[in-house]
Amino acid sequence: MAQRTRAIILFGLLALAQPALAAEPYVFRFWSELTAEQQKALAPVAEDWNNFPPRQQTRLLKVARSYGKLSATQQQRMQARLRAWVQMTPEQRLLARRNYQKLIELPAQKQVQVKQRWAHIQSEGAPEPEPPETP
Repeated sequence: MAQRTRAIILFGLLALAQPALAAEPYVFRFWSELTAEQQKALAPVAEDWNNFPPRQQTRLLKVARSYGKLSATQQQRMQARLRAWVQMTPEQRLLARRNYQKLIELPAQKQVQVKQRWAHIQSEGAPEPEPPETP
């Protein structure tokens, strides 16, 4: 009985601690504190970096981790997307996040269809929509 009680208590403590263990601390970092590789990967956001909240910096640093493993073409694409993201208005970013959320909520087969349709549109030479110029 005591062993069962201990197991229940341990399970309960682990369940309570799970969010704390899973939560990654958000720490503000100045641009000058980043490694050369991180700065290279995140160059399109260099001017704005010190104004980003710690949560956004942490997300971008996760993106930067994979940068060195990408091909040159993939690196260029990633940086182009970062540049486009920085130029978007808050409303455009919100819309992009909502559209992404809708995509990942679709069944896997439907996601594939949407991605294939997008790839087809891109291959036909339709330019990606450019964010509006900011004054």
